Amino acid sequence: RLQPNFESLVTEFADRKENDNLYHQSGLSSSLVSTLLKEDGSDIFLEWMHQQLNTPLNKPFANKESLRIVLHLVRQDRENAEPTRATMQKLNRFFMSSPLYRSVE
Repeated sequence: RLQPNFESLVTEFADRKENDNLYHQSGLSSSLVSTLLKEDGSDIFLEWMHQQLNTPLNKPFANKESLRIVLHLVRQDRENAEPTRATMQKLNRFFMSSPLYRSVE
């Protein structure tokens, strides 16, 4: 019988391989995926979004009110749409706490 630690490593490796296949199916290159998964990947993604929409870099895409509105619209459309407080905090951090949006004084 395999030791539990080894079994979990094998499972983790299999999951990782499965996720790699999802990246390949997305059409994104592995170097792009690697870059986006790094610590500053979300900032790179937000900067790209600003470039695509031709919007100023210092203006966030969302605020607390707009996140609440989207949550309300999702709840109307989905039976089971109850994101946890932690999920809402993550969305808040992603859209509003990027170094892109901090004013340089």
